[in-house]
Amino acid sequence: MNVLKIARYLNLIGGTALIVVCVIEIIGIIPLFFKNPGQVLLNFFLCFFGLVIMASSINMPCVARNFFFILTGVGKGLFNIFVGTLLFLNDDGVNPSMILGFCLIFSGLTFLFLSYCKKMTDTDLQRATSLYANDLQK
Repeated sequence: MNVLKIARYLNLIGGTALIVVCVIEIIGIIPLFFKNPGQVLLNFFLCFFGLVIMASSINMPCVARNFFFILTGVGKGLFNIFVGTLLFLNDDGVNPSMILGFCLIFSGLTFLFLSYCKKMTDTDLQRATSLYANDLQK
């Protein structure tokens, strides 16, 4: 298995896990909403970002229209690093958010490496990281 496939699956699994972890965090924090509303809002944003990451993995047209930057290698890498660092704000010690944060940062660094060091074009990266890669190659 090559690095690109690992990054592709890590990106899709990371987006899915991000939604699950955020929903669990929101459910656990709702009783404390008036004490810490920022934590609840952060998890809503992280849940939305998880949907964007998943949608970019299956090449939904709304991502190409509204979030084109995430279809580029550099954009996808920086966005994953951004979301990964936001996950560290769910500070309950070592928890699923922290582990997922490290995974998304690793995935982001992988996309940056492939874009800059391996000189892969955005089209090549999009074709290789899409779940429908066989359909895009035709």
